[in-house]
This record gives sequence, structure tokens and C-alpha cells, in this order.
Amino acid sequence: MLNYWNYYSCYSNSKNDLSLNSSLGQFSIIEGAGKSAPTKCLDFSVIDEVVKVSDEEAISTCHQLAKDEGLLVGGSSGLNVFAAKLIANRLDRKQVVVTVLCDSGIKYLSKIYNQEFLSKNGLKIESSVSTINN
Repeated sequence: MLNYWNYYSCYSNSKNDLSLNSSLGQFSIIEGAGKSAPTKCLDFSVIDEVVKVSDEEAISTCHQLAKDEGLLVGGSSGLNVFAAKLIANRLDRKQVVVTVLCDSGIKYLSKIYNQEFLSKNGLKIESSVSTINN
């Protein structure tokens, strides 16, 4: 088993990186995925890999899912889909990647679906869904 505990004290290149070490004062817009310690139910032995995803990548994926698929998902779901796509791009076509859309975006209308909030936090989202807040 690899030591994924290091995941919980990982990298941060900027204030917008998804970082799990709040003790260093690192900022993350994605809630829940940024816990400072793993929950007791997390079994590191079943984790194959950890994929670094920035807030901008996760939120852009949320906007893309809303625009292209009609799915209003939360940041954790955007993070999961972005990571799944990265992994899928490395595999051959016969392999299958499964992920979970674990949260709704309804609680995040004033945050990840709010262009003013995103701009104030220095995030430029390419696939913006501007009509959600109107």
C-alpha cells in the first residue's frame, strides 16, 4: 500500500489550488474535498492513485457538465469528473473508469456558479453558465 497520507499534507502552488492542508492557511473554494484530515472510514488500501485537481479545473468541469449535460453538480463532483477524465485519457478504449457525482450544485449557486464570486477569487471559468444566477 502506498502512503496516501501525504495527500493530506500536499502541494499548493497558489491560493486557488485544491489543497488539503488548512493548517498552512491554504485556501480552497471546493468544500468537503479540502478536509485537513481523512475521515475514519477512508481505507487507503483501496486507493490506486491520487490526482491533483485545481479549483479552476473542478469548477470549469461543473460548468461544462451544466452546459453540456444539464447536470447541476457541486465542486466535489466536478473534481471527480475532471480526475476521471485525466485517468481515462491514459487508458485504452476497452478499459472503464467509474466515478461518483456525489453532490448537487444547488447549494453552490452563490459560489461556484456565481461569476462575480469567481472573479473576486481570481478564477476564470471557460465554460461559464451565466444564466444560472439570472
